[in-house]
Amino acid sequence: MADIHSLLQDPKIEAVLERAYKEWKAQRRQLLWRFLPLLPRLLFKRKMDWQDMYSRTKDMYLPLEAEQGGLLYVTARAIGARRVAEYGTSFGVSTLYLAAAVRDNGGGTVIGTEILPEKAEIARANFAEAGVSDLIDLRIGDARETLKDCGGSLDLVLLDGWKDIELEVLRLLQPQLRPGSLVFTDNIFTFEADNRAQRDYMGDPRNGFRAVVLPLKDGMEAAVYTGTGYEEQ
Repeated sequence: MADIHSLLQDPKIEAVLERAYKEWKAQRRQLLWRFLPLLPRLLFKRKMDWQDMYSRTKDMYLPLEAEQGGLLYVTARAIGARRVAEYGTSFGVSTLYLAAAVRDNGGGTVIGTEILPEKAEIARANFAEAGVSDLIDLRIGDARETLKDCGGSLDLVLLDGWKDIELEVLRLLQPQLRPGSLVFTDNIFTFEADNRAQRDYMGDPRNGFRAVVLPLKDGMEAAVYTGTGYEEQ
């Protein structure tokens, strides 16, 4: 983990990430008991009750793994990303990797969205501690409202929120993508029944994407936007 974080070359960001991952490691011991009633749905690939999921995870980090964060950083650097959108900020772990990349590319904005105000408050504290608050526009509320206008064309998008509305969020963001922009989707296999429509959409080249599945966590999808396909009417 230390090697992954050291690529950021920022002691303040690395310190926040180290603390966040330690807290998440402690929280993971509770996962089995919290999700035990949901195991039949998960095992048989049934759709989830997302209001129930909110209540079970409202105080948990649920972050990207460090390897995924490192991938986001180097990818964002490689394409010179200056405007990034993130669906599902939670406590802001993935946001820190994205903000570091935007800063190192010469500046810009990471537009994040979090539906739970209590999580957003902790995320903002993490951003301040890491010294990147000026690079992050964190919006509180339903992503279908908060991401309607990201203020310009997007270079990179991270989809890491609840799966029941993920396709709606993608289609909302698609007219804001530039040709060649990248879209990363986390946990594509965890909630397969809820995520199927989004994966089918991304997998159809007529919709303007070329996608590949990466063997990270429980499946991470990376896609490039070709600049064709769906446009909001």
